[in-house]
Amino acid sequence: MTWICSGRPPGSQSSFTRKTDVFCRTLALILAWISLGWTAHAESDNQLWTSAAVQAQVAAMLKADAGILARYDQNATEVERLMPEVKMTLGPVDWLELGVGVRAMSVRSKSGDREPINRQHAVVGLEHDVGPVEVAYRFQYQSKHELDEEELVNRIRNRLMLQLDTGTSLKPLLAVELFTDPNSDPVEQKKLRVSAGSRIKITRRHRLKLRLHHQSSLDGDDETERILCVDYTFRFPKK
Repeated sequence: MTWICSGRPPGSQSSFTRKTDVFCRTLALILAWISLGWTAHAESDNQLWTSAAVQAQVAAMLKADAGILARYDQNATEVERLMPEVKMTLGPVDWLELGVGVRAMSVRSKSGDREPINRQHAVVGLEHDVGPVEVAYRFQYQSKHELDEEELVNRIRNRLMLQLDTGTSLKPLLAVELFTDPNSDPVEQKKLRVSAGSRIKITRRHRLKLRLHHQSSLDGDDETERILCVDYTFRFPKK
């Protein structure tokens, strides 16, 4: 596992490869834990999420993303919903990102008809490198109108992510994210998401991100979801 992540042969141990070994072993354990749950609950709670997007650097510190996301049903046999999304991200300094985005979706109501829903979000992201490990924190506030609900559904999402710079095309990642309902009284934690996966640099313009999510409900209904995510991005060359 260390060799795969670091791209170095087993005989050339170093401080870097020892740190890589710890990270990769942790990643492998989390992937195994999620995968075991996946096979144990294959008939009830497994999902597939995919996306394809393009990204362009529209200014020195500003980039734009546009794409479409697909959510497949629990058996991954047909598309449950398609969601176009547009995002703008500003990076005034290396360690800070500010972003906004809007996502359109069509959801089937209880009557069987599909109804449009829009979701807006704002993001603040912080990053710091600790040796080969990039520590990233993201705060996201999102708001959308759910079917059969009169008021907007708002969520606060706090995510902590670790990414390992292996010096190769692979960048393994681990993440924990907490979803909070700010409108409940008292404030209620809705779900917890644990993720493991990797960013893959296919070429300079073509990027892939693979993740496995283990998502648990925290509001008392004992719902657990396991989600395979496959995200592709094409990056336009900088002007």
